[in-house]
Amino acid sequence: MSESYQAVVVGLGAMGSAAVYHLAGSGLRVLGIDRFHPPHDLGSSHGSSRLIRQAYFEGPAYVPLVLRAYELWAELEHHSGRRLLTETGGLMIGRPSSNVVRGSLHGAREHGLEHVVYEPEQARFTQFVFDPDCVGLYESRAGVLVPERCIEAHLELASRCGATIQFDDPLVSLRGLGTKGPLELITAGRRYETERVVMCGGPWTPELVPRLKVPLTVERQVMHWFDPGKEIESFLPSRFPVFVWEHGNGTVAYGIPAMDGRKGGVKFAFHSLSGRRCTPDTLSRIVTHEEVELAGSYLRQYVPALASGHLRSAACMYTLTPDRHFVIDFLPEDRRVIVAAGFSGHGFKFASVMGEILAELTIRGASRWDLSTFSASRNYDGSLA
Repeated sequence: MSESYQAVVVGLGAMGSAAVYHLAGSGLRVLGIDRFHPPHDLGSSHGSSRLIRQAYFEGPAYVPLVLRAYELWAELEHHSGRRLLTETGGLMIGRPSSNVVRGSLHGAREHGLEHVVYEPEQARFTQFVFDPDCVGLYESRAGVLVPERCIEAHLELASRCGATIQFDDPLVSLRGLGTKGPLELITAGRRYETERVVMCGGPWTPELVPRLKVPLTVERQVMHWFDPGKEIESFLPSRFPVFVWEHGNGTVAYGIPAMDGRKGGVKFAFHSLSGRRCTPDTLSRIVTHEEVELAGSYLRQYVPALASGHLRSAACMYTLTPDRHFVIDFLPEDRRVIVAAGFSGHGFKFASVMGEILAELTIRGASRWDLSTFSASRNYDGSLA
């Protein structure tokens, strides 16, 4: 016997938890399912902190979305009673011609965002050792989200709004595509019928939605935490900004303050450095000595107080599109299925607004936002097919 819902959200990580919350809040009879019990450390939404910023170097089209995301994170904090976002300020570092600096400056100017550009000798953050040819763009509204709390808050409020949540219930098959009958989801333990499906499978998307025909790749990434020892006061959120640093060789590194003091440490990682493809089943969660040493070597040169205080490391996954823009679109063969995927290592900050967008697409078949950048049918050189 099947259970019947107006909408089913598959995958309850960053985007799925937000989608089920917004759908339930709209009054729909909605179900959310996940193969695990979010929040968990088996996908792409863990690690205790995620960077959020407004002067978006990935493209000015993202700025209105992230401004709306800030509003929705504040609403979620209010309704859940949880502290989710801490504004620490953010420093985008690189040569003036670098994507990080040039793109951030373009986004800040186009949208009138408050910002300051520092030359190395002007920068007030003495924790860094700056290259002489780099500059730093500082924005005060940048900060840190706690991903696990965000997911918990979305799911808790979704349940309060009447959503049914099923954990440890992996999707086995989706039937009825391209027909006039209901869509049918078969999971490991149940059978559901629904009018609409929202797929938020993260790194499981290629397996869950093979008909999507989007060139997604999944890459292993590594995060590290370092203890600054006696310098801890200089690395607390009140004194140390989140940072993204692009170097002349194309390496991009980022860091997040010691949000939990010395016991938590300062988070540091390279953005999309490994190029090591994997699947959720083949991901190696063992972080090697060589990977820790690579991070330590970088910090010795650029943030020396952190270099010798390695605390721990963890692996996660990026689900990447070739152009590193998201995919938010209907399944071509059946517009009753919406897919949100390919967030390419910079998507978590948008989860709150993505939940709202996915609810709009589910209910009305359209969004107030121009989503052409995220079309599944685009050419991945940035143009539309």
